[in-house]
Amino acid sequence: MFDKKIYKQPLSRLYCCSRLAPVANNIQLYLIGIYKNKHNYSLVLDDRTQLLKRYTALNDSFRETLVFRLGDSGGFFSEYNCMLFAMLYCLTHEVRFILHSEGGNFACNRGWSDYFEPFCDTFRGNSIVHSLHTYANFRPFGLDGSIIGQGWRWHLKKRILNGLAQAYRRLSRCNVYFTQDLWRFFYDAEAFSANYNIPELGIKDEKISSVLGKLARITWCFNKCTNQRIATLTSTLSLPPNYASCQIRGGDKILEARLHTVIPYMEYFKKRSWKDVFVLTDDYTIIEQLLRYYGDYCFYTFCTPVERGYFHRSFSRIGRNERCEQLLRLFASVDIMSRSALFLGTTTSNPSIFMNLIRPEISKSVDSDQNMIYLYFNR
Repeated sequence: MFDKKIYKQPLSRLYCCSRLAPVANNIQLYLIGIYKNKHNYSLVLDDRTQLLKRYTALNDSFRETLVFRLGDSGGFFSEYNCMLFAMLYCLTHEVRFILHSEGGNFACNRGWSDYFEPFCDTFRGNSIVHSLHTYANFRPFGLDGSIIGQGWRWHLKKRILNGLAQAYRRLSRCNVYFTQDLWRFFYDAEAFSANYNIPELGIKDEKISSVLGKLARITWCFNKCTNQRIATLTSTLSLPPNYASCQIRGGDKILEARLHTVIPYMEYFKKRSWKDVFVLTDDYTIIEQLLRYYGDYCFYTFCTPVERGYFHRSFSRIGRNERCEQLLRLFASVDIMSRSALFLGTTTSNPSIFMNLIRPEISKSVDSDQNMIYLYFNR
């Protein structure tokens, strides 16, 4: 069904020839990297346009294509981090990466471009093919489940849709892969230990975390409207020039991993001099605990008293405008954390994983002293 040669190239070919354009470390302003100099920060301008042009030229030179579905079923950063792995796979296996996010679970109107600048081509096709990639292009969860017993309708639906996708691929004889076709190869164990070299793009003997970080810097570029709205949100907090930040998760994350209390976070901050802390959390109970037991600290957050834990199923059911507002607060939070002097996260949460990729020099984990990306995908 698939061209097997794409999976069976030797390791030296797969991971020593990975190609990726290094770009500026940009979170809110388009061409900015932030570098620490003692306790001061300087903004360093870089030419993202030229570097992105190199990536685009390389990506567009490949014959086979992956249409990657972003916004299928997971939370935003779960979907986004998986996209980075898919992009890396495509670069190392000479597969053109095309994004399809229209109608995704985070979209307000167009999908990716609702919030971000473009970094690659987006999927275009006639109405039938477009619908096929909207509904039958997905993360492959559920394909291997039983169609007998609990959840059988969902598993059966996944299998039927995947059958339609594979029938289309065979009949059209096109070199186009759906997300589920290549998914398991995105997380090949060898990728985590390999060194990546692309002399023409400035990548030499870099580990996966470094390469994924560069991919994040290519893609994580807010559009003008998002920048303006984030600036407006941030101004409401009156943050000091120097502050620390952290993510303390609640809600449905307890279904996947053990949640941490505020204690290990605050024990960590007590050993440092930081008294101003921005907190990304989905549960205002966390803020109440911090205010009650650590009154000598100043805490900043976008979390409101009505929020008592993020549950993705509930988020998927809210209206488009409310969903957009919640995402903007999340993006503003990540932008604020990226500008902090120290970030304390957890290996079990995707926003923390993202911070470890985009700002590894300031990112620490409350549950490990190792790189978060390795621990998260090797649990």
